[in-house]
Amino acid sequence: MSSPNSLKLHRLDKPAQFEQIATKGKKVVAGSLVFKHVASPDGAIRLAFVVRKKCGNAVFRNRVRRILRHQFYASFSAVKEPRWCMLQYLGKSQDFKSAALHTEASEIIRKMGWVS
Repeated sequence: MSSPNSLKLHRLDKPAQFEQIATKGKKVVAGSLVFKHVASPDGAIRLAFVVRKKCGNAVFRNRVRRILRHQFYASFSAVKEPRWCMLQYLGKSQDFKSAALHTEASEIIRKMGWVS
């Protein structure tokens, strides 16, 4: 069983959840990031971080997810209404700049009004 502060409680894991976000979600774009979100049917904040295989190898994809996960979970305290969210990284490993990824993620967080 997961602890109440576990990040596993905030994951999207069922294909139907991804389908709902992909078809009905509102989109926010910042550089190589696409953020789709819908109102949460279960009253919980849930996130998914998607980096396609086309973007780079597993080490690169995990690095991108780790950076994004840290930034978005840190802004949870400022979320006013629960959402189901999917964040996609569309850049390539050759063009990757960590500072640019941080800036783009911060821009999405600002656009969503999750700044505390």
